[in-house]
Amino acid sequence: MNTHWTFPGRDTIKLNCDASWVSKDTNAGFGFVLRNWLEQGMGVFRTSTAEEAEALALLRTTRWAIENNLQNLVIEGDNQVTINYLQGNEASVQWQSLAILEEVKISAAKLVSFLGFEHVDRRANKAADFFFFLSVSNAQPSSSSRPGGLFFSVYRDQFTLQYVTTPLGKVPRNVVIDIGRKSSWIYSSAGCASPTISAVITAQSNDLKNGEWVSGPNVTATGISLGCEKNSSALRGLAKGVRGIVGLGRSSSSLTSQFSAAFRFPQKFAVELSSDTGGSLYFGDGPYTNQNFRQQLVYTPLLTNSFFPSDYFVDVRSIEIDGSVVAINKGLLSINKSNGVGGTKFSTLVPYTRMETSIFKAFTSTYIKAAKARGISTTAPIAPFSTCFNASTIESRPDGLVVPSISLRMPNNVNWVTNGPGTTLKFVKDNVYCLAFVDGGAKPATSIVIGGHQMQFSIIEFDNARSRLGFSPPIQV
Repeated sequence: MNTHWTFPGRDTIKLNCDASWVSKDTNAGFGFVLRNWLEQGMGVFRTSTAEEAEALALLRTTRWAIENNLQNLVIEGDNQVTINYLQGNEASVQWQSLAILEEVKISAAKLVSFLGFEHVDRRANKAADFFFFLSVSNAQPSSSSRPGGLFFSVYRDQFTLQYVTTPLGKVPRNVVIDIGRKSSWIYSSAGCASPTISAVITAQSNDLKNGEWVSGPNVTATGISLGCEKNSSALRGLAKGVRGIVGLGRSSSSLTSQFSAAFRFPQKFAVELSSDTGGSLYFGDGPYTNQNFRQQLVYTPLLTNSFFPSDYFVDVRSIEIDGSVVAINKGLLSINKSNGVGGTKFSTLVPYTRMETSIFKAFTSTYIKAAKARGISTTAPIAPFSTCFNASTIESRPDGLVVPSISLRMPNNVNWVTNGPGTTLKFVKDNVYCLAFVDGGAKPATSIVIGGHQMQFSIIEFDNARSRLGFSPPIQV
């Protein structure tokens, strides 16, 4: 029997699904992963047997494939009996599963160019196996407290440049922040049935009193839905000491949505990031720490990309550097409705803003010209950057270094402006600053991905309830 997952054939995609079942008295969970695609899903139900849970997982997965108009699709599962039945082979199926599997057949007939159901060994189905919920409820907090918001401290790992926070449960765990991810997961070496796994999260509350932000007592939400990973290989590429990822994307299963349901505050969060101190993560209403010392937030609408629905896209119309418009193909700034390619989004997993190659070349060329006009000279590049400057040629004033201003222009005269070295440049070694933007390749899924470095020293509010993004001008550093 093949215990290794195999890639789908040419022009084919695979949808792997699995269920997790303990007893008829507890919730069963299911998960699916679309291979060679950027999507996963989760859900819960209560069943009387493990086989019934597997059957329901197949039904939910098939319906999801129909809703997303998937074609040339293979659906894989690791329960031999249910897959045999769906393939038309002889199978001794439990009565609880029969009606469900018949519904799976009816649903699968609606798929275009469907290639069928296939069995895969559980050891080869780990990617789907980990995507199940530890528990589920309406995420009501165990306390009667109704805070205005929540606060988490954040630190930045100096090796991976990932932002990390520590939600509090029975066992606090460091988790990487991914603002575009649909859901959250944690790793447990003791297995997902371990008592150390907790669906309880505690956080410091914050409230508005007399117009000022005031920290309050810790409050707790129970029944938070989390994925569990039993394979340590999932931690590869994550910061040392991290045990999972917290997803804050535009999804009902994100921590943002679950906290909103639990504590009954608006569905939004805000970040205030720093390369040195790490920063802060807020859920719910502000005001946020230090907001009284900043300008008011400016808002622009969030765009929806149906191919990447959990990501936060904004409508960047053009880029200017010291007033000069960067000559780029404006079509790359729009989201292609047929495939989701293009546009501009935010990501805390990307250290430095990435730009499609033609945009990047035009951008760096315009920036170098603006720098030279200010008497700033270039020097040899230092990876991963392609444009670096001699720090001794940059004018220094009491309020900081004087460098070209970058403006991302959006509708209604809203502009994201960065004019300090803390967000546009990176100090890499003695006497050298580099332009902290990188080439994202000739055919990226998203034309511009605004990374963590450019998000620093601003308060950035992701307001899902009102479908808008708010930001304050970054502090000069």
